[in-house]
Amino acid sequence: MGEHARDGAAIRRPAPARRAPPRARHLRHRRLAESRRRRASRSARSAHEAIVNVEHHTFSIVGRCARTGAFGVAVSTARPAVGAAVPWVGPDGAIATQAMTNTSIGRDGLTRLAAGVPVGQALTALLRDDPIREKRQVHGVDHHESWAHTGSDCKPWCGHRIEDGFSVAGNLLTGLEVLDAMATAFARDPRAELGERPLSALEAGQAAGGDKRGRQSAALLVWSPGVRPHDNLRVDDHPNPVAELRRLFTLMDTFFETSRHRRPKL
Repeated sequence: MGEHARDGAAIRRPAPARRAPPRARHLRHRRLAESRRRRASRSARSAHEAIVNVEHHTFSIVGRCARTGAFGVAVSTARPAVGAAVPWVGPDGAIATQAMTNTSIGRDGLTRLAAGVPVGQALTALLRDDPIREKRQVHGVDHHESWAHTGSDCKPWCGHRIEDGFSVAGNLLTGLEVLDAMATAFARDPRAELGERPLSALEAGQAAGGDKRGRQSAALLVWSPGVRPHDNLRVDDHPNPVAELRRLFTLMDTFFETSRHRRPKL
C-alpha cells in the first residue's frame, strides 16, 4: 500500500500534507494581517515624512465647538495643495503647521494630544529642539486651551491671535486685519456647525486681503462625532479657492442631507 513499481523500482508517494489545526491557521492569518497593516502604516508615514520642510505662507484658523466636541482647521494660500500638509485634526484637537511646514509636528502633536498632553505643552516640546523653529508657524487647540507660535523669521506680515476655543494665524499677509476679520467671523455664531464657522472665517480673511501674493488653494478639515463628508474638502488649484471651497461645501451639505432623508428605515 502506498507504493507503485515503475521500471522495477519502488516509488514512494509523499504523504498528504497535513492541514494546520484551525487555531494555528487563525493565528497565521492574524499575523499576516498585522504585518500588512504595519507595512501600510510605514508607507503612510513615509508619505507624510516626505513633506518635512515645505513653505506654506498662508492664513488659517483652528477651532473647537464647545457644543459638539468637534475640532476643525480651515486654511488658504497662494501655493497649490495646502490641504496636503498644513491641517491636522483628531478627536482630541486640531493643529495647523505652516510657514516652513513640518508635517511631523501635526502628526506627532495629535499623538501627544491623544495621550492627554495639553496642546501648548505638546507643541512647545516638539519645537524645542527644532533648529529652524523660528521659521515655523504652528497653532493648535484642544479640549481646554488654544496655543500658537510665530517664529521670528516668518515672513511679514505675520502673527497670530489666541482666543477661547480657537486661534488664527498667518504669514505673508496683507496685514493684521486678515486675522481680526477671521476671529470676528468665527466667533459670530457659536451654535453653527463647526464646518460652517471656520469656512466663514476663511472667507472673511480672504475678503480682508488674505495672502498678499494672491490665491491658489484652500482646505477644510473637521473631526466631528458624526460622519459628514463635507467636513473634509480640498481645493488644490483654483483661481478663487475659498469661493470654490464654499461651493463644494454647499454641494456636499445638500447631497448629505438629501441622502440622509432617503435612507430606508430599519
